[in-house]
Amino acid sequence: MADTAVVNEALRLLEALGGVRDRVESELPVLVDLAFPQGDPGFRSGGFLTRSIIKDGGGDATVDPVALAVQGERERALEAGARAVSKLDRSGNAAQLDDEETEGLEALINLTVRPAIRIVDGSFLPPAPPWEDLEQFRDGIEKIARSVGRVQVTGNPLLPFAGTGSVVAPGVVMTNRHVAKVFASREGDNWVFDPGVTAGLDWADDPDAAGDDTGDTQFTVTKVIGVHPKFDLALLGVESPAGATAPEPVRLASESMDPLERRRIFVVGYPALDPRNGAEAMRRIFGDVYNVKRLQPGEIMIVPPDLGIFHHDCSTLGGNSGSCVIDLDSNLVLGLHFAGKYLKSNKAVALWQLKDDPMLTAAGVNFD
Repeated sequence: MADTAVVNEALRLLEALGGVRDRVESELPVLVDLAFPQGDPGFRSGGFLTRSIIKDGGGDATVDPVALAVQGERERALEAGARAVSKLDRSGNAAQLDDEETEGLEALINLTVRPAIRIVDGSFLPPAPPWEDLEQFRDGIEKIARSVGRVQVTGNPLLPFAGTGSVVAPGVVMTNRHVAKVFASREGDNWVFDPGVTAGLDWADDPDAAGDDTGDTQFTVTKVIGVHPKFDLALLGVESPAGATAPEPVRLASESMDPLERRRIFVVGYPALDPRNGAEAMRRIFGDVYNVKRLQPGEIMIVPPDLGIFHHDCSTLGGNSGSCVIDLDSNLVLGLHFAGKYLKSNKAVALWQLKDDPMLTAAGVNFD
C-alpha cells in the first residue's frame, strides 16, 4: 500500500512533478547526473559519487561494474517515480501504487522538487529540474550563503555544533532560542554561558574539512544578546578574529509580501543527521553527508492568522535550526526556521512582524 504522506505530498506538488516526469521520459541520464551530482566532494563511494567510466593506471577508460549497478538503481528509481506521477495525474488519491513506485515517487520529491544542494567553495552545485532557474538568482543566493554560519560548541561532548546562524547586524547573529540553550542558560534577566562551555560561528562550507580547524572562518560568540520571550529566536554577539572580515548582514523584510502562500523561498544551513526521519529518505536527500552548508529551496505553504509564524516545505533537518527563510525574488529574509516534520511542513517565525520589536531594534537588526 502506498505511503499516505508521500502520496499527499506528491499530489500537492503534482504540477512540478509532472515537469520532472517529462524530463525522466526524455532525458533520464541527464536528470540522474543532476540529481546525483558527481561534482559533490561529499558524495562518497557507496553513496553517489561513483563514476561508471573511470581511468585505470595506464590512462585507458574502463567500466566500473559497481558504478554501473548504482547508476542503474538510480535510473530505475526515477523511472518508477515517473510512473507513479502519471498514475496520480490520472487517478489522484485513488491511484494504486506499488512499493517501487512509492519509493520512486519519494525519490523524485527529495532529489528534484525539494532538494538539498551542496554549497562548495562558496557556490551551489547545478540544480536538477524543476529548479534550473536558480541559476538566475545565483549571485543573490551565494551572497546570502556567505552570511550563514554553523554554531559551534566546545565543552559539550554530545553536541559539537548546535545549529545555524545568520548575521543580521554588525556583530550580531540570529538563531533559535533552542540553539542558544545548548551552551547558555538563563540567570535572572540575563543569559550566561554554561560552565566550561564556549560557542562560535564558522562560516565555512564544510567546517569539519581537513585544514579548517583555524582561520578567519571562525568567530567567537561573546554573549547572548537576548532571547525572545514569545518566539524561538535568539540574538548572539560575535567577535571576529584579528584581520578577518565579517560577513555582510542579511536584510530582513519589513512587511509581508502578497501573495505569501506558494511564494518561492530558500534556506541555507547545515542539516544534521536526524533520527526522527527515515534513514533511507535522508540518504536519498543528503547522500549520508551531513553538517555541511546546503541550499534548500521550496515554498511557503500556510500562513496561520495571528500566530506570528508560517509553514514552509524546504527539506530541512535538525542542524537547520536557526536558518533564515529567504524570499527568492527579493533576497529578503522572511522568517526564521525553528521546527519541522518530514513530508508534513516546517515552521518559521514571521520576522516582518518583529520590525518594531524592542530586542531586535536595540540590536540594530537590518530590516529593509
